[in-house]
Amino acid sequence: MDKKDIDYIDECITQMRNITDLSRLNHTQADGYIFIMCRQGLVKLHLNGQPHDIAEHTFIICMPGQHIDHLLVSPDTKVNVVRLSVRLVQELMRNNIKQWNRMLYINKRQVNNLSEQHLQQLAYYDYLLESKLQTPNEPYHKEIIRTIIHALLYEILSMMEQSEWQTDMAEDASTGHMHFKRFLDTLTNATVKKQTVEYYARQLCITPKYLATICKACSQKSAHEWIADMVNEDIRYLLLSTDLSVKEVALRLGFENTSFFGKYFKKHFGCTPMEYRISHTQSSQTPDIP
Repeated sequence: MDKKDIDYIDECITQMRNITDLSRLNHTQADGYIFIMCRQGLVKLHLNGQPHDIAEHTFIICMPGQHIDHLLVSPDTKVNVVRLSVRLVQELMRNNIKQWNRMLYINKRQVNNLSEQHLQQLAYYDYLLESKLQTPNEPYHKEIIRTIIHALLYEILSMMEQSEWQTDMAEDASTGHMHFKRFLDTLTNATVKKQTVEYYARQLCITPKYLATICKACSQKSAHEWIADMVNEDIRYLLLSTDLSVKEVALRLGFENTSFFGKYFKKHFGCTPMEYRISHTQSSQTPDIP
């Protein structure tokens, strides 16, 4: 983005308010969590090929690694944009990282419609952030900004969970849906997620074929895809937010050896684990101001 649009930037946080031109985000890949809050107008975009509309009083979370394409905005659009590094979010949410990942990566709570109560709550944070951004020379400025962001992330997590509860109440509480939810809970809470579909079926006391069927019926994704998604999130977290060696990461996540882990990683991430760690660590430490 242009320097004139940036209200605050450090190695982990970029804050931009009332942006009218989002064209620089088009055809990019998110290198952190990008929160786009529509204050006025309409934003249309594709995330990894999936279309999304961001209307007034709606926000979307672009997750790390997602490709942003086909971005269109109405002439009267005004949005707030916040970019947070992966490392910062993992550090701030470490005590509730499973819930955070569940909302974003499993339940896909990326687009969030805001109630009047939520709008009022976010307005308080917006006012507080704006007031602190205007006093950059005060002591502990960076720490104060991070503390506000920390509280805001928990507010967003709370909003997403409330949205899930409301959806659950409206959905058909069928046996298949119940087993699908149990599968997600078991997968999310597993220390070693890299298990076979047969393994998770045994945990749920159902057949692998039935588990495969209900996953497709409830989510349009296979059980294998759910397992891979969550394994990949554990990999990303351990590589970017811990000092564990690649070998230690592989063993902790249930891979037989580093060779097998390397082949798996190359298939899913397109590079080696060390290349991924180095490139993402550098991008989180070096602010990019055109």
